[in-house]
Amino acid sequence: MNSKPSVTFAMLLVTLFLLIPPLIVYLNLNGNPITNYKIEQDVFLYLEGQGYEDEDVADYMRVRDGSTLADVYRTHIQVFFENEPDFGYHYVKMESTGEVYQLCKVSGQSNSAVSGGGEDPIHLDDECHNPGLDEISG
Repeated sequence: MNSKPSVTFAMLLVTLFLLIPPLIVYLNLNGNPITNYKIEQDVFLYLEGQGYEDEDVADYMRVRDGSTLADVYRTHIQVFFENEPDFGYHYVKMESTGEVYQLCKVSGQSNSAVSGGGEDPIHLDDECHNPGLDEISG
């Protein structure tokens, strides 16, 4: 009986130790691609339920939030509408219930928060979500 590990087994261990840390970093920075896809699909289903059509959305992007809000996935979907392309509306999915909410936070194209002055965002839901306050306004 040979008690030494084989060269193949040693190479497998070295490969695992080299691949696992970058994979963990990637998943931490970008999120699970499958979960991100499901969040994206659920946000678009939510928008359809709110009466929006595909043509109403000019652009969207995934935004990875660094905060650790309880019960909210870190991947948010920022949506820009055709008739209001300068405002980005943030949508989140709750981990426990799977429900999608619009955040009360609205960003400009430069990704800075919109505050006072200028036009009011027209696509802001009456019942938007304030995750810092752990409540739904409206």
